[in-house]
Amino acid sequence: MATRCFIAYYDEQTETYTDVYSHWDGYPSWVGKILYHNYNTLEKVKELISHGDISSLGAKIEASTDNHKFMQPDDDTTVFYHRDRGDKWNETEPHTHTEMSTLRHDNYAYLFKDGKWLYWWDNTRVYKELTEEIINRD
Repeated sequence: MATRCFIAYYDEQTETYTDVYSHWDGYPSWVGKILYHNYNTLEKVKELISHGDISSLGAKIEASTDNHKFMQPDDDTTVFYHRDRGDKWNETEPHTHTEMSTLRHDNYAYLFKDGKWLYWWDNTRVYKELTEEIINRD
């Protein structure tokens, strides 16, 4: 069974949130750890999210070989549904705070805001700061 999550960032200029779905291993010890260590600037987070919904998050966005495929990805490379499986992708529209709070009902949520990662678990919808202690707990 998948542990779904969504990954989002907050844009201070427009006061909106932009997000994508991620299907596998949404736990802080996997997705949280990868985000915390590899997507730790707003530019990197925007680049990740611009590629669309994710099957499996990796430390890299771009494949290092031409052999990267949906079912046989390169090591540490993010697997995107539209790029790697050919699914249709419509860019994510930014959401207001109210829309974002009712948008997803997944197991975990990760939000990049004010230069740090926040997360919530199991629809508590109470964001807490993602820390080394949390990502190493599981």
